[in-house]
Amino acid sequence: MFILRRIIKVLLKIIAVLLVLFIVIPGLLVAIPYNGSGEADPVGDLDMDENANVDMEKIEASKKGNIPLILVHGMMGWGEDAKQTETMMPYWGMMNGNLLASLREDGYEVYAPSVGPVSSAYDRACELYAQLTGTRTDYGEAHAKRYGHERYGRDYTGKALMGEPWDMTTAINLAGHSFGGPTLIVFASIMAYGVTEEVETSGDNVSEFFKGGHAGAINAIATLESPSNGTPAANYMNDTALAYAFVIGMNVMTSPKRDMDPMLDQWGMTEKIDLIADLKLSFKKDHCGYDMTLNGAKELQNKFPSSKTIRYMSYSATLPEDGKAGDAVLAKVIEVPGKLISQAANGTIVDGHILKSEWKANDGLVPKISAQYPMYDGSTHVDYVEGASLKAGVWTMMPNIENSSHGAHCSATDGNVIAFYNMYTEMIDIMNR
Repeated sequence: MFILRRIIKVLLKIIAVLLVLFIVIPGLLVAIPYNGSGEADPVGDLDMDENANVDMEKIEASKKGNIPLILVHGMMGWGEDAKQTETMMPYWGMMNGNLLASLREDGYEVYAPSVGPVSSAYDRACELYAQLTGTRTDYGEAHAKRYGHERYGRDYTGKALMGEPWDMTTAINLAGHSFGGPTLIVFASIMAYGVTEEVETSGDNVSEFFKGGHAGAINAIATLESPSNGTPAANYMNDTALAYAFVIGMNVMTSPKRDMDPMLDQWGMTEKIDLIADLKLSFKKDHCGYDMTLNGAKELQNKFPSSKTIRYMSYSATLPEDGKAGDAVLAKVIEVPGKLISQAANGTIVDGHILKSEWKANDGLVPKISAQYPMYDGSTHVDYVEGASLKAGVWTMMPNIENSSHGAHCSATDGNVIAFYNMYTEMIDIMNR
């Protein structure tokens, strides 16, 4: 009898441990970051003429030439001008070469700006506009007041990304990897519909960006393995305490001898560590961590819906079913979050969403279903047909890259450099078709 009681006690302890490991802890992880419903109203005027403020004749004429391609990096990424390009490696191409240099050798006009590595899609969109137009970054008076940071950021006067300031009379193509995708979706939506609150708040002092009516200046947009509908990986990591630790780490990197530039000037983070500013940012929803949660992404789509006149295309990738990402270091790093995403897709409730099996396939950081098209903004989507042209206001889904990881579209993670390069030249061809 004594032995039986001992056995029962041991079994109960084992059951208790299993409950904690596989039910309580995962339950807390997905419950703590819950961020409401994700519902929101559009910030722009969806009834306005998307091309009201552009000269369409000049724009159409510019499409007969070489349309510039702007590449926007993802979270924790960097552009061509960043220190990491020299001290580490280029973001675009990474350990397999410099993609920009190769494209330029073949006559393509391509640029890769640096935007805030951990900033929100909205703030990054404002920074992209300033760099293209050679102006001072304006985050908007109303937005700055709401989130408690400075209205103005870095000044790019005389330092326009393409040499001459972009006056929106010539067309451009845009492609964004990972969080670069949501950045471009927000950018395009503001270009099309503007931000009504900023116009009403600032009056004559409002940025041209927030007026809308400039959609015609964007020829096409490509999202590359982007979390358009969010990713459970962000929900697992978006707890305030973790966000605070992450932001402090970013702040430490602002010292002059560090390579990383956090680009968080609007939050007062320059060359000094400011724990109060760090705490302020971590509690706000004006950062990429929130935008990539399931409800953060839903809210973003509701606020910034797809344009009805811009053409969209999306690329996705998926790990093998066994979750093994291959031999590349970059691929190996994301095996763990990839398995977490797959586990979360077994009926787990994340951000109030019951994730079913269609969320299981992922590239290690982003589910395939999230990378294909926005679910909540009412836009339509189609599969790509060989030789077909992109349609305005429609999301064209390119064939998924099987057995590959999240870096497939910014670096040849599978080692096939030629296929990687050809993917970009094909993408440009489809955009310009």
